[in-house]
Amino acid sequence: MKTSKLITALIVILLFSNFMFAGSPITESSEDISNKMVENTNNDVNLSANQRGTLKLNAKEYADKLIEARTMSDKEASFVFMKTVTDTYLAAIDSILTPDQKNQIEKKNKERIDLILKKTI
Repeated sequence: MKTSKLITALIVILLFSNFMFAGSPITESSEDISNKMVENTNNDVNLSANQRGTLKLNAKEYADKLIEARTMSDKEASFVFMKTVTDTYLAAIDSILTPDQKNQIEKKNKERIDLILKKTI
């Protein structure tokens, strides 16, 4: 049971790796975080200039809310808030990517999951 929870947690972490490794919302500004998020996504798929601009706006809004969630004293409320914000951000990303880019992201996420699973087993 613990192994399946660990694997599930690792999968979730990897799926949100662009967000998690985008920077520390405690020490960096939302501008810094959003720039890294766009850069990380662009590294996974080659974004057009228009896509980068749209993603940048969404990433900035997400980063602002990430910083807000980190300051919330109620951690359960913070988790629920971030789940909603993350779902909204992922929907925004999904709306600007082409089907080929979506496949590339899925492939990259699967590669990351497989890599982590190999290290934990």
